[in-house]
Amino acid sequence: ANVRSVKDLKLKMDEARVVGVTCLGTAHLLLTNKKFDICIMDEAGQITLP
Repeated sequence: ANVRSVKDLKLKMDEARVVGVTCLGTAHLLLTNKKFDICIMDEAGQITLP
């Protein structure tokens, strides 16, 4: 995956059918305003409430 810039990474993310991130990774700027049909949270008990 020839990702050499943030723009390249954003394009790859927009094309992806499946994205895997950690709970902390969900706050990443590239995922801001991204909508998913399905979300599976493994070890969701590790997420702290605000």
